[in-house]
Amino acid sequence: MRSGNEGQLKFAIEDAWADGKTPSISVPTLKSTIKPDVEMAPRDGEGCASRYAPTPRAGKQWTPGGWEFNAYPDILGYFLLVAYGTPSTTQINPGVYSNVFQPGVVSDQSMSLEDSKGGENPLMVPGYKIKKLNFSQAMAGAAQFLIFGCDGGGKFGTEGSLTTFTYPSTFPLIFSEAAMTIAGAAAYLDSVQWTEDNGLVVPNHKVGAGGETIEPDVSGNYKGEGSFVLDFEDLSNWDKFRLATDVAIAITYTSSQLIAGADPYKLTVTMPVVRFKNPLPDRSGSAQLKETVGFEMFAGDVDGANVPISYTLQSSIDYSAL
Repeated sequence: MRSGNEGQLKFAIEDAWADGKTPSISVPTLKSTIKPDVEMAPRDGEGCASRYAPTPRAGKQWTPGGWEFNAYPDILGYFLLVAYGTPSTTQINPGVYSNVFQPGVVSDQSMSLEDSKGGENPLMVPGYKIKKLNFSQAMAGAAQFLIFGCDGGGKFGTEGSLTTFTYPSTFPLIFSEAAMTIAGAAAYLDSVQWTEDNGLVVPNHKVGAGGETIEPDVSGNYKGEGSFVLDFEDLSNWDKFRLATDVAIAITYTSSQLIAGADPYKLTVTMPVVRFKNPLPDRSGSAQLKETVGFEMFAGDVDGANVPISYTLQSSIDYSAL
């Protein structure tokens, strides 16, 4: 009998899409939904002198799914790289880099994967690209860590051989390292989460390419949304909703772990323009009132770029060189 604790994920950034580069970077995951799949092509509707449909044929195949894991800053950068492509990178000090990831019209990076469900021989998946990503931060138990999740797909998986797992050298980001502003004012929340769809079309099957997906591209619309929960104090957030006020949200995690010298690992998330949904709370009994403020992201200026969200990751890695 296998245990989920025996599962593991390893990956490598590919030099070219689906080149099957050997996975070498380990990630301790909280959840894995990776499952190679085949869409069967039914033959029902054929007149065959019987009420029983003939057997289907194997049709489109690919590997959909994703993971959730605590946000280790160095690991997170690789996934932002695959989601949004090559960043703009500046060297801050020797061995310290500031990497800016933003949504665009290309997705020029992909991963090769080694995903083991329970310590058994892993699935080997080349050409994995990310379509959706989500972040969540709460205050209870394991949710005290910033949790990252993603969903996407790659070519059809095959069975491989399990290799050695090596824990990341960094610590996962945690709520106590976060500072948040909403509309320029410090914010103190019970929880916050946001989700993005980068517009990647995955899978990307074509006549003439066989049963496998070809390389996905970004041809759909970007969509970003989220919510946060806080104590209900007044009608200020409802006023922003009813007046359709543009609001900026910024979250910065400053790790207690240093990269080199006095430079820490740091993640800054900037949403330049969001619009609130109706946040007025329901009231029942004498419980403390909380308001859940949903929001949608829209493009706005972030250091000269017109984008709905921007991630600045200070790390020991120059992700633009990968």
